[in-house]
Amino acid sequence: MVHLSHRIILTLLVTSASSASAFITPAVSFASSPASATKKQSKGLNAHPNNCDTNTKNLYAAVIATMASAITACSFVPNAIAAGDVAKGETLFKENCAACHVGGMNVIKEKRTLKKDALEKFVGGANEENVKKFVTGSMRHQTMVFPRIPGGHPTDENFDDVVSYIVDQATGDKW
Repeated sequence: MVHLSHRIILTLLVTSASSASAFITPAVSFASSPASATKKQSKGLNAHPNNCDTNTKNLYAAVIATMASAITACSFVPNAIAAGDVAKGETLFKENCAACHVGGMNVIKEKRTLKKDALEKFVGGANEENVKKFVTGSMRHQTMVFPRIPGGHPTDENFDDVVSYIVDQATGDKW
């Protein structure tokens, strides 16, 4: 699922509306009589698109282009990694991970700690996305750790909490 903040969506809409207004020129010709101007204005948005004046067609085109741009932008936004609850993650980490990773260490592979430099070297970065991807792809975690958790796998929320705790500890040099 794609997550966009309200601020990004609002910015897209305001920018698009500004761009659309550049396509619109006044539909009233002041050289013509006021009666004919009113007649021209009344065609506007209530008319069938094939019978609209050029300005109304430009408006339709701008609105369609704006919608297409917004849809395209939304389809290319990567899924956001939800920031978890660090305090809850600490509790879950101590219950499920500390047996092998006490204090951010690694009792199985000594060099592959949970410290920032090791995460950057072995996981690809000390951020939630890389840590989560590494753990979910790790056969050791899949076969030895997850089966001990009720349901055979942590819930997405619990997993986000633990990952947030690990990254918070690593990036804050708290291990």
